[in-house]
This record gives sequence, structure tokens and C-alpha cells, in this order.
Amino acid sequence: MSGAAQGGAEGPPILAILDEYGDVEALIVRGERFNGPHAPVELLKGVKLREIPEGVYVIPVERIEGDAIYTVNPCSFGMCWIQLYRDRAVLEIMDRGKHWGFEIGIGPFMDMFRRSLRAVGRATGLIRGVHHDIDEDYHFITFTVPLDPEMTVEQALDLLDRLFRRVDEEMERRIAEFYEERLAAWRRLTRSRRARRGRGRRRAARGAGSRG
Repeated sequence: MSGAAQGGAEGPPILAILDEYGDVEALIVRGERFNGPHAPVELLKGVKLREIPEGVYVIPVERIEGDAIYTVNPCSFGMCWIQLYRDRAVLEIMDRGKHWGFEIGIGPFMDMFRRSLRAVGRATGLIRGVHHDIDEDYHFITFTVPLDPEMTVEQALDLLDRLFRRVDEEMERRIAEFYEERLAAWRRLTRSRRARRGRGRRRAARGAGSRG
């Protein structure tokens, strides 16, 4: 077990039970036990990041109903997992082509999302190590956000929510440019086709005139 041996009223708010490999088998948050690293946001209120056991991360969730876990998801698409450590958040966003519902293909969209994260990271210094990995039909975006250990869990989640709003604004700009480029390409294509048809008609007219 990581943390104090007892989780009484004066003990640490979070205790972690680790398996033989050092992974989180269960969390005890204010006396309530949860399987794995998941814990409801309601119980994490007021908990400071420095109170998370050393080397352990917590995945905040909206609620747990049996085997169903409803994670906190600040992302406007896909599934997002937030791993809160004492001094940082590690985020992973996953989606797959099979379930993709946007007009823009998942590949170009994820590329724009990766570039948007890096742009906001350069502007704020708060998004680092952005990676885009593909495994068959699945796309994964991962990145890290440094956090002040004196922050509460709510403050950390609020910061992440504000960052995602900035990323969404950057995405809107890039998507608009994407469609403008497609529109410009379409206009070039139609002009080229009209010009070819016009030249073809003129050649046909000249041919008909020479035969007459």
C-alpha cells in the first residue's frame, strides 16, 4: 500500500494499493475503495495534487456504475483519459475510424489536432510531449501538462478545461483553413475543366469549319 497504513479522519485522503508489478490495484479515497486508479470527482474535491501518493496517478471520473466508468472528458471528441500525478497530468485521447462521424477524415483531423495542441503549447508553455500514434484503426494522441502540486484536483481540471477550449479555438481556425483550401482547389479544378472543355469545343468548331 502506498501512503499511510490507515485511512482515518486524520490520515491522507488518498491511499493506493499496488499489485506485484507496481500498478494501482485499488484506491482508497476518504475511506471508500475503488478498483484500479479511478476515483469520483466528488470525493476528490479539496484534495491537493501533492496528496496523491508518490509515483501513483489518479484518473478522475464523473461516476462509476458497476463495471461502467464515466471518465471526465474535456475533449470535444473521442475518449479522453486524464492521469493526475503530484506535479503533472498525462492525457490520452483515443478514437477510431470505424466510429468516426466527422466530415473530415480521421487522419487529417488528428493531424490538425496534434498541430493545434503544439501551437497552444508554444503559446502557454503548458502542453508538452505531444505524440500521435496509430494502431490499425485506432488513433491515439498523448501529451503532458505540468501542474503545481499545491493545486487542488478541481483547479487542475479547470486548467485542463481552459486549455482544451483554447485548443478548440485553434482547431476551428485550422478547419476553416482546411475548407478554404479545399474550396480553392475545387475552384481551380472547375476552372481547369471549363478551360479544357472550351478548348475542345473550339477545336471541334474549327474541325467542322474545315470540313465544310
